[in-house]
Formats: sequence, structure tokens, C-alpha cells
Amino acid sequence: MIERLARYIAGAPKKGLPAPVLEKTKHHVLDTIAAMVSGSRLLPGRKAIAYAKTLGGVKEATVIGSRTVTSAQNAALANGMLGHADETDDSHAPSLSHPGCAVVPADCTAAEKGATACEHWRLWLRPTFAPAVSTRRRANGPRPGTEHNSWDGWIS
Repeated sequence: MIERLARYIAGAPKKGLPAPVLEKTKHHVLDTIAAMVSGSRLLPGRKAIAYAKTLGGVKEATVIGSRTVTSAQNAALANGMLGHADETDDSHAPSLSHPGCAVVPADCTAAEKGATACEHWRLWLRPTFAPAVSTRRRANGPRPGTEHNSWDGWIS
């Protein structure tokens, strides 16, 4: 099983993403960016921005919704806090997590530093979500009452 999973992950960069997965990814990225922008106006978001300002750091990346430019690490942390500030960020029910507010801020800051976020998405998405969601869906079928912003249903 481990060898099969390792081969799958190692081969992921050579495979393209299915069109429906790529389209859903675009929606989740935009949804997360919108959550970061709206979160920057809320009390938790304003506190995240204020905290990032106190950290200082090399000016590498922007804290969304502010004029703060700080290290990529600090910006990713603050932007993740912004994305989750009003609880409108996406969710992944099988893992009980909110992957968008962790992954999208990291990719935004990596892109500001010059990395290609698209490559990161392709490498991250295929081994992380495709097998997990596909396996769960085959085992359990579609989850009734799935919220519109859930990652459930990426792979059928």
C-alpha cells in the first residue's frame, strides 16, 4: 500500500489535473481570497494585521486588505487568519479541516516571492485531495446535505 501511494505521489507532477478538478480549484481559490478580504475588515482580521505588523520581518509579501508587507511566513500566517476570520472559508468534511485558509495564503506569499503557485497547486492537490475524496466517495457515496463551499465532491 505504501509503495503504491509513493508511486502515485511521485508520478503526480507528470499528470494533468482533470478539468472539473481544476475548475473547482479556481472557485476555492477565489472563495478563499474573498474570505481573506472580508476577514481583513473584522475584529479578528484587524488583530491579525496588527500582530503581523509587530513581527516585522523582511519585506517579501503582502498582508491582504492592508498596507503591511512582511516576511512570507508572517504574511501567510496573517492571511490564513484573515481567511478564517468570518467562518466563510471552505471546508473539507472528511478531514474536518479548512484547507483553503492554509494553502491559498501560503501560495499567495510564495507567488510574491517568485515561486509558481500553479505548480504548487498541481503537486499539492493531486496527492492530497484526489485520493482522499475519491476513496471516501467510493466507500461512502455522496454525503447528504453537503454545503456549497465544501471540498466534498471534487472527484467523483
